[in-house]
Amino acid sequence: MVSDGTYISTGDKLYTNAISRNDSEGGWGSAEGSWEPDTMNLVTMNFDMYSYNFETRKNENTLLTQADGNPVYSFSTFSHYPTHRYTDLGGAINYQRSTRRKDESITASYRIAHTNQRQVMATEYSNMVNAPMDYTGINSHFDLNFLEQTFQLDWSRPYGRIHKLDLGAKFIQRNNDSRNTRYYTGAGNTYDDFTHRTSIGAVYADWRATFGRVSLRAGIRYEYSHLSAKFRTGDMRHFGSNLNDFAPNAAVNWNINDANTLKLSYNRRINRPGISYLDPTVSVSPLVTSSGNPDLGSSAYNAVTLNYTLIRPRITLDASISGTISNNAIAQVKTVENQHTYYTYDNVDHYRQLRLSAYAQWTPWDKTRIVVNASGGPVRYHRPSAKLSETVWQSHIYLNIQQTIPWKIILRANAGFFGGYGSLYTRSKNNASSIWHSIGVQRNFLKEDRLSVSIFINNPFGPNTLDYTSETFNTDYVSRSTTTYNYRRDVGISIRYRFGSLTASVKKTKASISNDDLTGGKK
Repeated sequence: MVSDGTYISTGDKLYTNAISRNDSEGGWGSAEGSWEPDTMNLVTMNFDMYSYNFETRKNENTLLTQADGNPVYSFSTFSHYPTHRYTDLGGAINYQRSTRRKDESITASYRIAHTNQRQVMATEYSNMVNAPMDYTGINSHFDLNFLEQTFQLDWSRPYGRIHKLDLGAKFIQRNNDSRNTRYYTGAGNTYDDFTHRTSIGAVYADWRATFGRVSLRAGIRYEYSHLSAKFRTGDMRHFGSNLNDFAPNAAVNWNINDANTLKLSYNRRINRPGISYLDPTVSVSPLVTSSGNPDLGSSAYNAVTLNYTLIRPRITLDASISGTISNNAIAQVKTVENQHTYYTYDNVDHYRQLRLSAYAQWTPWDKTRIVVNASGGPVRYHRPSAKLSETVWQSHIYLNIQQTIPWKIILRANAGFFGGYGSLYTRSKNNASSIWHSIGVQRNFLKEDRLSVSIFINNPFGPNTLDYTSETFNTDYVSRSTTTYNYRRDVGISIRYRFGSLTASVKKTKASISNDDLTGGKK
């Protein structure tokens, strides 16, 4: 990575260049099953896991000069992450009881999720000339254990011929325990033993009605969350919060005919701050100081979507246009003082997004399938308190072609592009090397194709590098950096085995648990 930046108030210039190497390994897996003892009862289960570990070595040189080129300070940095391990385990069980009334059901669900994270980092500073710190290295050890348990009850009941009512309740318990030790060579150390508990309760009601080819939906959800965080050591203050949120939704759906459908919907999504955004622990490095904000509240995102669907024997099309707004979005707050950058978070941004999305699946012949998935549009970040705003154009496109040939062999080719990333302070730039592609082959074995083996190669035809350019602005410090990623080519293998009979696929309950309310991760 090569970066050069300027402090506007003084004209001082900061130059950095770095070379890093990452060695990683990871794996993932999932399993699901269902049991239907009779037509009135259904039990489903699923399990998923994801794990990775990588080691990083990084050499970096930093130089600050005055506007006329005279040096202010310089130093070299060697960073080594011998351990960066992350493991996610999760599973769920759902029981659905159908009554003798058509389409009436009661579903009880339970889900458990566990995350274990461990990071070890050693940083050494050398060639120090007037360096802006009084230590010559930082060694840190971080351990995190996260446990989430969710209980959910859903009841769905039709009334008359056109009405249907859905009622439900949900409880989530999240427990975080983390320990973070930082040793500053020659300047002491810090140690945080931190525990964080969050309890969330929610109830909802949802009404639906069908009038010929037109159906209506309206509902509301109330959510209460209690957060409590404590430091077992040191003089950091304990903190907590209580959040109350209402989330309405509404939709109208028009089945124009058997092939065409038009839907207009509104919904509100609640995002809660994760503990990494709330934790007030201060992290210090030569150029950056960062901390969380324990006074953060939840943020509400309101979205209106117009959706069109076409379903025909050989083609499926789903296209939509949506607009999303929030006036209390959780955002990073960045300030620069005396050539040092400070980061924290606050509910200060006005967020606006307009997005066009399209999904198409075409089967020109019986054994050929082509899938295209694309979306794009502008995102505007506005901070009235600081009189700052920035608009970023985001886009992505994904193409998949699948061909089945004799001997149960399936050939696949994929390609994609992601362009546009940014915030109030940063903007990325992409080029042709941002396009990725892969090819793969799958073969099914055993009776009823129970065993499936896939081999794939990513970016076999190059380029072997990816150039990523980023610009920063809207503070006293503006910069431009270019990062080159090498060795994009890799090979992988996937093995799946299916238990049970092909006479029926794994069944799903009408309701299940989905937790996607956290902003800022689990830690």
